[in-house]
Amino acid sequence: MKNINLESENSEGCLEGYIVNCLEENYQNFLLNNVENSEQLNTIINFIKENKIEKILVVKNLNVNEEYQGQGIGRSLLDEALEDCDISILISDKYESQREGFNLNKFYEDSDFLTITETSAGSLMCYPSDFAEQLKEKIYYKPNVIKKKSRKI
Repeated sequence: MKNINLESENSEGCLEGYIVNCLEENYQNFLLNNVENSEQLNTIINFIKENKIEKILVVKNLNVNEEYQGQGIGRSLLDEALEDCDISILISDKYESQREGFNLNKFYEDSDFLTITETSAGSLMCYPSDFAEQLKEKIYYKPNVIKKKSRKI
């Protein structure tokens, strides 16, 4: 595991997280703490393992001081952190206070994240969106089961 602690040039913002590979349990612990649906949880973990992801960035916190919000600092920190990973997962925290008119999910979507499921804490989002789309399809795929009518003899 590699801890990530990025700070903007003049300490206007910071990003905290860590990078692990799909065989390490740290990202699984993050998911265990946030994904309540065990079927979805297992699908996510298995899909990541099946794809043998080498570098998973788990973003735990991205914060920009209020007076500097809207100046691209958060985006720069996120872009820098994403340079060294294959995929990233995070919770777009619905309880985190934001400046008026700011949409946190849209911020992440503009950085190529996609919501793969909802949790009680907020949207579980994954980067890049093409990987996230495949994962989302796996989570919500329901095979058509054809039930045969039984015949009475």
